[in-house]
Amino acid sequence: MALSGSEIGRALQAMRRKEERVCEICKTPFLGTVRRKYCSPRCAQRAHYQKHSEAERAERRDRYWSRRATSNSDGQDAQSGEAGVARGDASTIRRARLAKRLTQRQLAESVGVAVGVIRAWERSEVCPSDEQWERISALLT
Repeated sequence: MALSGSEIGRALQAMRRKEERVCEICKTPFLGTVRRKYCSPRCAQRAHYQKHSEAERAERRDRYWSRRATSNSDGQDAQSGEAGVARGDASTIRRARLAKRLTQRQLAESVGVAVGVIRAWERSEVCPSDEQWERISALLT
């Protein structure tokens, strides 16, 4: 069923025709085309953020942290699913910290050292003392 040129023209005019509409977000009346649902770009943005609910954001956050916890500093998958802190193995500090969803700052505050010290431990530049290893293993296992 082919449409004639005049029928197509009428359909396009109907789509461009401005009519009284109500914004789906703020319920404000506005003059808009058939395609417009929102009175302003701000309401369109609010609709976008309402569409992506907190539950979806939490699920994405969980997937992100689970991927971070199962990969080591080289980006390769870890051999074991459980991260433990073994004396002398600095890369496990990072894996265990990510598995517990702790930031370097949170771990530093818990252990009682500066954030830069945690970074140095995770890069194997400096080794923690025996009492610091005990605190780290108590927090992360």
